[in-house]
Amino acid sequence: MTIAIYHARLIDGTGAVHERATLLVRGSKILAVGPSRTLTIPKGTVRINGRGLTILPGLIDCHVHLCLGGEADVVGALESEHPSLTLLKSASYAKATLDAGVTTVRDVGARDHSIFALKQAVDSGLLPGPRIIGAGRAICMIGGHARFIGQEVEGTEQVSAGSHGTDCSWCWSHQSHCLRRGPHTRHISGRSPNDDGGIVRSRRCGPPR
Repeated sequence: MTIAIYHARLIDGTGAVHERATLLVRGSKILAVGPSRTLTIPKGTVRINGRGLTILPGLIDCHVHLCLGGEADVVGALESEHPSLTLLKSASYAKATLDAGVTTVRDVGARDHSIFALKQAVDSGLLPGPRIIGAGRAICMIGGHARFIGQEVEGTEQVSAGSHGTDCSWCWSHQSHCLRRGPHTRHISGRSPNDDGGIVRSRRCGPPR
């Protein structure tokens, strides 16, 4: 099915604003975009009057935790619920994120590696949601920030193993099965439980070569 949104304000990828623009969409693909006065709408197209509306590219959120909700005590909520419920809630938050206009997210810490199952479900069209660049479990210091959604490590060797995906026993048990799912990101956090500041590092990773 082809849909035409016409007479809308359109903000393109450069930030330029186009008044009275028409956008043609078929499925998940944009067919054409241009001024309403010159762009021809094919016969049989579903027409939507976009007067008073604004079309803009999808937003990107570079720091999300889809496994966390808006509870007053997110740690307590996470620790008291079954991991399967956490995944179902994550799917709900993914849909809400997409409905808000965010089409790509970088999930920098999840309860477990089920974020990659959610990513696969979204990529296959099984569930609605944004593109997910996932880190899986975060890497954090012993007793440090994000330990409830992370893997606690001690020493530079364990941090390096988790960050770079080297083939050691610690990395294999906690990280390598998510590395096989293609490019993603790793999230390393260094913060004491009583410190509001800290060092947070995210990097894009891929399977070991």
